[in-house]
Parts: sequence; C-alpha cells; structure tokens
Amino acid sequence: MMRVQVMLRAENLGNIAPHRWMGNKSNPYAKLELVGVSGTSNQSIEVGKTEVIHGNLSPEWTEIFIIDHSESDNWTQLKVSIFDCRRSVKDEGSHAGGATAMATSIRVLPSFVGSSRHDPVMGEANIEVGDILEMEGQQQECELDQGGSLFVRVTESVEGEDEGEFECQVRGLDVKNIEAGWLGLGAVDPYFEMSKKYLVGGMPKWDVVYRSEHMPNIVNPYWRPFKLNLEKLCNCNLRKELKITLWDYESKRKPRLIGELPVSIDILRENVTRGGNANRERALSFRDKVGDADEEEVGLLVVIKADITV
Repeated sequence: MMRVQVMLRAENLGNIAPHRWMGNKSNPYAKLELVGVSGTSNQSIEVGKTEVIHGNLSPEWTEIFIIDHSESDNWTQLKVSIFDCRRSVKDEGSHAGGATAMATSIRVLPSFVGSSRHDPVMGEANIEVGDILEMEGQQQECELDQGGSLFVRVTESVEGEDEGEFECQVRGLDVKNIEAGWLGLGAVDPYFEMSKKYLVGGMPKWDVVYRSEHMPNIVNPYWRPFKLNLEKLCNCNLRKELKITLWDYESKRKPRLIGELPVSIDILRENVTRGGNANRERALSFRDKVGDADEEEVGLLVVIKADITV
C-alpha cells in the first residue's frame, strides 16, 4: 500500500448564496469520500471535510487528506462534494484553516465545518487516485455541472524519515503598510500562508498547507500559535522547501500580496528568537519583487516557537 496525500481547490464556482443579488457569495467547503469499500461499488466512507472559506468562489483549501492507495490494484476511487455552508460563523480570522489551533488570547473564531445534511451542493466529481498519480503534475481538473472546476492533486505522502508534529508561533514586525490613504490613515490586515513546493515539468508550484487568521489594522501582527503534522506539512522532510507568503486581507476583493519568505522547518527552528518577540536579531525578512532590481524588504518574521513533538 502507498500512502498518498489528496489536496483540493476550485475555481469559478457557481454562486448559490442567498441574496446573491446583494453581493453575497457562497461559503464553500469540500467533503472527501472513499468509494467502493468492502469490495462493493455502492458503499463509501467519509474521509473528512475541508475548512469553510467564506465568500470565495475560487477556494484553495488547506486541509490535506491522507489515504492508502493499493499499488497492486492501482485503483482507489474517491468522490468529492462541494457544499455551500449556511450555518458557519464568520468573524476575524474566519478564513483560517488547515491546522490545529492552540490556546491564544486573541479573539478569533475559526471556520466551522458545515453539515452537509443542511448545506446545498455546489458540485460533485468522482476521481481515481491511480490515474492522477500518472498525470503530469499529478493533478486532475474536473468540470462541475453547477459551474466552475474542481482541481484534485494526489502525491506520494512520505519523502523523509522525520516524524511528529510541528508546533509554531510567529509574529510580524514593520510590515509595509500598503493600505495607508492620502493622510496616512488605515493599516493593513495581515495574514500569512505556509506552502510546500512541488515541481511540474521542472517549474516550481506550491501547495498551501496552512493559512493564519488575519489581524485587522496592524503592522506588527501577533498571530495565534498552530500545530501541523509533519507528514502533511513537509512530507516528513525537515529540509523540504517551504514558503511563507504575507497577504493583506480584503473583505470585498482579492487579498493583496505584501511579500514572500523562503524557509524550511530547519530554518525556522534555527532562527527562534532569543531576545523576546520584538527582537530583530534573528528575524527573517519578507521580500517583495524577489529577483527584480527594485526588490525590497517589506517586513520581518519573528519566530517565537518552532518545536518538534513526537
């Protein structure tokens, strides 16, 4: 048996939100099912659900599903169903997901996974794991009858021998304020995404594995701690190339890129601050326009905690 990871995203989903003529958008989440268990074609078991992403018709979910794929049979059938969540709660940070949130004093509400019994379907697709593993990029696009496309990526799960969970907390310092108006009023609403690298035809691509909550109107954000399984985060390889991307959250439009920072788990562990959470000595630099002549620093990342627990 081969352990594989299944990652989901969608583009241009049909909007079925109530009062959509007033600008409301659906709150999509996905459910993954393993089809044909116990040697039958009509039985299925639920593998899990993604987080809810509010008001977004092109969601990139951070939840990663790990399943066993039979290499001898080369046949593992999955069903993906996308729902519009009608009973979730939206608040600051409600777009976050993909990890276990740890205790924090910051007031945020996570994305609550909906109940598919009450939520209308936005699209469904059946896929076969063996077929996707043989595709270039190991990704399949499925056109949905209700509108839009579902993208399913399947990869081998384990690349290294490192085991356990990664417990981490970071904060930002001196984030470039791209929100300021004419009088210098207003501030960015920063959040970050952590992604892992893969290659398609020699070109780098990125899978988002964690998305933080956004912090409103602040250039020195202090994000809540999180915990991620090493297999999902870095395929059990502490030296695997990762990237932390810093965004400015926008409630009515697409988020704006602030800067990027290439890292690995080893790099984060080597640069834990020793002088408090505002100390810049070991801080890592977010950069904008990387590789261009006008590349610049747009903020610092202070690593407060980066521990491996078994």
